[in-house]
Amino acid sequence: MTEYARWQWQEEGTSWRGVGIYHVTLTIPSREALLGKLVIPNNNPAQAWVERTELGQALLDCQRSLPIFHPEIQVLQYSLMPDHLHSIWFVRRPMTKSIL
Repeated sequence: MTEYARWQWQEEGTSWRGVGIYHVTLTIPSREALLGKLVIPNNNPAQAWVERTELGQALLDCQRSLPIFHPEIQVLQYSLMPDHLHSIWFVRRPMTKSIL
C-alpha cells in the first residue's frame, strides 16, 4: 500500500475538492534550501526571516495568482521556508477536480 493510499480518507475522486479549509505543504524533494535563505540578524532568532530566492518568489507569485485561475480558492495565509511552503487555502465552493 502506498503512503498516499494509507492516508486516503475520502472516497476516490471526492477528496480535496469540497468546501473547507486545507493546509497545503509544497516541499523541495531533496530538502535543499532552494526557496530561500534563513537570515538571523544579530544571532537573535526572534528577528529571523527568510530571504527569498528567485524560485521562492516565483512560487509565491504563482500562489497569489491561484484565485485568478481557480476563483473557488482563497489563499488565507502562507509561510515560505527555505525548503518548503506552508499554505492555508479556503475552498469556498465545491470544485469539479481535486486540488491534488
